[in-house]
Amino acid sequence: MLKKLLFPETLSLIETLGEQNVRFVGGCVRDLLADLPINDIDFATILTPEQVILACKMNNIHVVPTGIAHGTVTAIMRGWQFQITTLRRDISTDGRHAQVEFVDDWEADAMRRDLTINAFYLSAEGTLTDFFGGMDHLRSGKIMFIGNAEERIREDYLRILRYFRFFGKFGQGQPDPEIMRVCTRNAVKINNLSGERIQAEMFKILALKNCAETLDFMQNAGVLPFIFPGDIDTKVLQNLQEIEPTPNPLRRLAVIEGYELSALIRHWNMSKEHADMLKLLREDIDTSDPKIIMRRVGKERFRDIAYIQAARGSLAASLEDVLSFADTWQIPRFPIYGNDVIAMGVSEGKKIGFVLTELERYWERHGYFLTRDELMKRMKHIIDEVNAR
Repeated sequence: MLKKLLFPETLSLIETLGEQNVRFVGGCVRDLLADLPINDIDFATILTPEQVILACKMNNIHVVPTGIAHGTVTAIMRGWQFQITTLRRDISTDGRHAQVEFVDDWEADAMRRDLTINAFYLSAEGTLTDFFGGMDHLRSGKIMFIGNAEERIREDYLRILRYFRFFGKFGQGQPDPEIMRVCTRNAVKINNLSGERIQAEMFKILALKNCAETLDFMQNAGVLPFIFPGDIDTKVLQNLQEIEPTPNPLRRLAVIEGYELSALIRHWNMSKEHADMLKLLREDIDTSDPKIIMRRVGKERFRDIAYIQAARGSLAASLEDVLSFADTWQIPRFPIYGNDVIAMGVSEGKKIGFVLTELERYWERHGYFLTRDELMKRMKHIIDEVNAR
């Protein structure tokens, strides 16, 4: 299994830093042990950031000081990005940020991590270092904090959300009762986190295969009121999970009921792109004429709308038929432009927009079959009617 981590780029980086100085760490090791796909590969090292940067530059490896104050640099090799972090221990924490000092003690570095299943270290030779029984916890689906759960959470309150995310992905049965009580006691501190951090973590939770169940666990712990502005309902989300081919966080967020949309957008500090997409997906859209909707929003968003309406039980046709139509229908391009209207003697912006809108609706009503010449003739009639008013 180790060969999943050992390929030319990682081998080159290990050779550059010295095999005795560096180990794979955290999520990539955990996912390797769980036989899951590996996305990000991170390293821990006893070298200082300056030593890492120097070694990489001497071996023509591009390196970026992405988080050098906390000991992290990023090596970039042939499209791969590897985060390399110096071993460290926390000097102080405030629930959001930590001041650290660099060390050469692997166990001290492991102590500052959150969960036992995230504190694995693996050498290039295949030696696994597991200080806190993480392997047993991974096998049994028991998600536990390292040391005292209250202390780990108070170091960074985002760990409340991270606990539920990792339980949703690796946990079995019910969450640990004492950890649930600790999360409940500290839930109000989620308000201290930035919207960007909340959103990023919630999108990962929403991408879980069983995210509705995970949200229910969070509800039971009294965590969700500090994430969603409202009393949410996950019934439609459960339906969506059963029919969608792959998880889509925004699509799933759109079917959760009971929260106030504008308040959520502010609380999570969403980008305009995400906010606009979420607003669209939450609209009650009539899909009885799929061509009109597909031309308005595009095929990808149309498929999202189809899955959402199927989950709500309001889709006008069978989901299979609607998706098949989306795959086969070629979206036609409206063949008339603003310059065509101007060439007909219309110069005022509002009138140009009105003519184009009326003409496009006429084109839609006729099944998109009218030619450009036919539309130009119809446009003359519309302009005559506008001028006659």
